Amino acid sequence: MIQRCLRSGLVFQDHKLLFDRNVIENVLLPLDIAGLERREALS
Repeated sequence: MIQRCLRSGLVFQDHKLLFDRNVIENVLLPLDIAGLERREALS
């Protein structure tokens, strides 16, 4: 299940950004939930 989640993505029709996070943190949020470290996600 984890491998499948890592290969799929989401496309939102409406911008639902979290106001207390910057753009990069909003983009990295699904990767944080999936358990990837930020260093790995940014590389």
